[in-house]
Amino acid sequence: MFLSCQKETKRQVYNYRLFTDDSINVSSKGLKYVNHYTGFETFESTQLNEFTKYQDSLVKNYFDKPSYKAFEENINNLTKSNFVSYGKHRPLNDSIAFVTISKDSTTFLAKYNYKTNDVINKIEFPELEGASEININYNGKALSFYNETDEGHKLFVYSYPKKELLFSTNEGVNPYFYLSSTWFGENSIAYIAFPYQDNATDSYIASVNLENKQISKIFSHKDYPNANNENWLIPITSSSSSPILQAYVANAGDIYESFYINREEFTKPNPKWNRLAAIHDSTTYFGDERNGKFIYRTYINNKLVVQQADITENGLTNKETLFVPETDSNIGEIAVTKEDIYVVVNEDGIDSKLYKITNNGNELVDIDYPTVNIEVYNSFADIDNLVFYTTDWGKGTAFYNVNGKGVHTNLLTDPYPKEYDNITYEVISAKSHDNKEVPVTIVNRKDFKLNPDTKTIVYAYGAYGINATPLNKDAIQKFILDGNQFIIAHVRGGAEKGQQWYFDGILDKKENSWKDVLSTVKHLRDSNLVNKERVGLLFGSAGGISCGMALNEKPEWFSAAAGLSAGMNPLRLTNHENYSQSDQIYDFGDVETEEGVSALYKMDPVIHFNSLKEYPPTLLMVGEKDDLVPNSASAKYIAHLQTSNSKTTNPYLYLKYKDEGHYLPNDAFIKAIFFLESEL
Repeated sequence: MFLSCQKETKRQVYNYRLFTDDSINVSSKGLKYVNHYTGFETFESTQLNEFTKYQDSLVKNYFDKPSYKAFEENINNLTKSNFVSYGKHRPLNDSIAFVTISKDSTTFLAKYNYKTNDVINKIEFPELEGASEININYNGKALSFYNETDEGHKLFVYSYPKKELLFSTNEGVNPYFYLSSTWFGENSIAYIAFPYQDNATDSYIASVNLENKQISKIFSHKDYPNANNENWLIPITSSSSSPILQAYVANAGDIYESFYINREEFTKPNPKWNRLAAIHDSTTYFGDERNGKFIYRTYINNKLVVQQADITENGLTNKETLFVPETDSNIGEIAVTKEDIYVVVNEDGIDSKLYKITNNGNELVDIDYPTVNIEVYNSFADIDNLVFYTTDWGKGTAFYNVNGKGVHTNLLTDPYPKEYDNITYEVISAKSHDNKEVPVTIVNRKDFKLNPDTKTIVYAYGAYGINATPLNKDAIQKFILDGNQFIIAHVRGGAEKGQQWYFDGILDKKENSWKDVLSTVKHLRDSNLVNKERVGLLFGSAGGISCGMALNEKPEWFSAAAGLSAGMNPLRLTNHENYSQSDQIYDFGDVETEEGVSALYKMDPVIHFNSLKEYPPTLLMVGEKDDLVPNSASAKYIAHLQTSNSKTTNPYLYLKYKDEGHYLPNDAFIKAIFFLESEL
């Protein structure tokens, strides 16, 4: 049914160019190690530029061939021309919502009737093409969004339905850090601004009054000593009736500080901000305000729970615990509506349930169970509607609307290719090195049978307490439909089996993450669930630690590896200009302490690269403007591979995407799966 990527009958011999390894001996907090390719750590250095230019030619030669073009074409054929995307929405009441819809490469606005599933008042809106962070105001008469200009991304505000430009920011915003805006009343918007420069410590939250177009800086990075260039300032408001605006100083790992401002203070020249939560309050996630109560998630005894508290000038008081998950479960998200509070609970990372908190206990919301993942899409504390979506390997993405009186599927759901009906999955467990049972999801065709041509890709993440959920990428689905299998190892460092599962995969326990990867692969090999010579490894971001260390220990177990924006050199992160360790202190270690340096050293794939072993074909891809993981992490690893195997038939490729950040475009996934399938 599909064209396959087969190994070339005559494999190319690579005579890799050797680059100068300007290694230095480093001593830090009593620990000594060798830092290889030190010159790669300086942006725009001659050494790094020469290395990248050489890699570009290798990558071009690898992908510039008919088999890749055929692979790409088959993936594009999976996506139907009448694809409909249900975009941002704002409920106006219990029946009508204001929505954005994308269809046939056109984005338009409409009012949508929940009860009849009818689209009304459709209006095309070309200005929304390429827009991000679309926000619709409370009465559905205006919307804001960020879009790219020659001067960077700017915030635009348009009226509806007349499409009149009401406001736009003067200076560009750097999209590689963070974009966010929120309405605070009918005519005021609070938005985040990062000046378009590498150093983001000058970021701020501003507000604009649409009646007089007055702009005010209301919350600044510079006011808080704990903030740095990886902290994001995020403005949030819960509903049109909420008397407060929230501001968070956050990063990828934890929320460090949270504050709020009352509506009467909002327009003052120097508004007074009150603290909601501080670092020592443990980790308090984004919450909702309703009737003077703050509803949020927080840790109690290493367990994530839902609490409610009064908002006062002295912080949160009269705290009440509303929901505690079972031992091996984890709270994913919460949502607050006018009448109800909803909680998403994940079990083993592969079975999500939605509960409604009631006075009589916790009520399970009736949808088509089981589903792999549930995420809140939109909820407002002044509207009795919650929109959430589910993702599943065989069903794609489905949107639901619930108003406390029942659930029905929103017909404006992304249709998935009919071929996806042939995809199924099962969950098994693999015993790790310390006898812990690791959940393992195996995804394949309903008529799957292992044969000598079957290829397997193993994916793992294991960081920040994030569950590994379905990757709805057509390249992966095509790989499965070709008769292969995609396997997810739900390793420690995620929270698939509760918060302790997360804590057992961080800092000095990080070894459990890559031991879980290796234990999963060993179980698959020993149980004859895979062809031992056709197993590949896929990873990204912080998953580079788990999978990079697994590769270092057992490279012979893998026939290919591919990573996207992979953190392969965590110990050296802070040696780069404009990179801080704020995202990694809690999970990986603090370079200012002996314990932190020791933990980071033990988990660093670049430092522990084994030049005496032969590694499988490897592709590492990065974004030129990645603000979370420096390009040098992947560049060093590929340089090690090429130097240790200067003459080989194994491709070791480094691909840099120009003008991209940490989150790479879909093209990167297509190339990753093509590379893995070709080399297996």
